[in-house]
Amino acid sequence: MHSLVDDHSRLVYSEILTDEKGTICAAFLTRAAAYFAAPASTGSSG
Repeated sequence: MHSLVDDHSRLVYSEILTDEKGTICAAFLTRAAAYFAAPASTGSSG
């Protein structure tokens, strides 16, 4: 389980991934950054 938490809003982005290799983690961080950058109407359910 890979998770990233925004310290200010406490919004969490998580994924279950197959391993912890650098390329897998880098891709996860790219997707997480895009998730947090998305407008609130599409980035979260609450």
